[in-house]
Amino acid sequence: MAELVLVNPPLTSWEQYCYLQQTSNNVAPLGLMNLAAVTRQAGIKAANSSIRVAIGGPHLSAVPEETMRRYPEFDVGAIGEGEVTVLELMAAFRGERTFESVNGLILRGEDGAYRTPPREYLDSLDHLPFQAWDLLEEFPDIYTPPAHSFGRLPVAALYTTRGCPAQCTFCSKNVFGSRIRFFSADYVLEAIRHLIKDYGIRELKFYDDNMTFSTERFYAICEGMIQEKMDITWTCVSRVDLVNEEMLEIAKRAGCWQISYGLEAASPRLLKFVKKGTNLERVRQALLMTHKAGIRTRGYYMAGLPTQTKEELEETVQFALKEYVDDFQIHLFVPFPGTPISEDIEQYGEVVGDWHDMNKHKVVFIPHGWTAEELDMAYSNALRRFYMRPKTVISYLGQIRSWDALVKFVKSGVTIGWHWVFGGRSDAKHDAQARAKLHANDKPEHLPEHGSVPAPSHNTSTNKEART
Repeated sequence: MAELVLVNPPLTSWEQYCYLQQTSNNVAPLGLMNLAAVTRQAGIKAANSSIRVAIGGPHLSAVPEETMRRYPEFDVGAIGEGEVTVLELMAAFRGERTFESVNGLILRGEDGAYRTPPREYLDSLDHLPFQAWDLLEEFPDIYTPPAHSFGRLPVAALYTTRGCPAQCTFCSKNVFGSRIRFFSADYVLEAIRHLIKDYGIRELKFYDDNMTFSTERFYAICEGMIQEKMDITWTCVSRVDLVNEEMLEIAKRAGCWQISYGLEAASPRLLKFVKKGTNLERVRQALLMTHKAGIRTRGYYMAGLPTQTKEELEETVQFALKEYVDDFQIHLFVPFPGTPISEDIEQYGEVVGDWHDMNKHKVVFIPHGWTAEELDMAYSNALRRFYMRPKTVISYLGQIRSWDALVKFVKSGVTIGWHWVFGGRSDAKHDAQARAKLHANDKPEHLPEHGSVPAPSHNTSTNKEART
């Protein structure tokens, strides 16, 4: 039988967050745990074999041919959802079927890379086993969000849906598609019970794009938490047009303390340009309703969107300062491969850098009418203006409920403040250091013992510095 080792590629917190690394989010590798769970359930064990390397995930799914061309180290790629594909792929590695018979692959041939037929999306999700949390070393202790993003420890993350029907042009849906599919309320509640009972989890972060899409299911999950008196607090993500006062009230009673909304910009023209499907009045209503329910709001925004003017970015900052936005998460726009907006991005400005620069904290796209320096300064100034306000600092201090959170909060503030005042160290210096640390760890490791599916490795670039 073939050996399966699931690897979470090492990525330093600087590479992902730049000078905001002290606020980095260390999340367990949920996708790998899905694959670990289904392969273990299928009885895949370890045995001697020549090592072959497969890759999957959103990047490969967005640009399969380009990824295989750039990285000859990969033998095969899995496009889209991986739970069925990985089982069939292991059968192909064992010689029990041909690789060409496995849907959802990109393979290497004499004339270059070629694809097998597309992998169909899973219609039912409840048959999937719970993620293989037990295979993570030091879970949940080493997986902690930024100090301002959790109320209690330990924390775990969950997805309760897959797919998103929204048409936002800056987002890629190459893995889970446009049709939203749900884990049932019963499945979600059982997963929560499992995390509480077996791992002592006290807080959950629901990372669905639209957890509130199904009102009936959302009510059932919240009511289950309330009826069972689960000792759990949680956060989730939603759209401003998918919440109402009743939903927010029951969410608060069930333990929800923060909801994140993708707001993107405060320009009606830009919202229409990126096909967001919302308007500023609906945004204001959702923020106000959430505030009245006693739930904190987090707004996701972008700086440097195609066609965005300096005046429109200033409108966005002013909007966040005046409205009920408790957490201002603004990032630099990135034309990620595979997104609709990336297809003709050159007509709107200049793309600089490469894939490894696309961390949303480096300028990789310069819209017409801007320079890279202007955009970087406007981005930093927006963060400074929001977070240096006494109102914001006091608000965050009020969230701190543990010594660890306080230490992390202070370290984050000192690091970010130093950068804002003195400019911090250069990206080039940090990048060089990050690569040196990665190469220092490029040493052969002993393979796991035979007889079980090895654990998905958490990042090992520098102690606990690496982030998923």
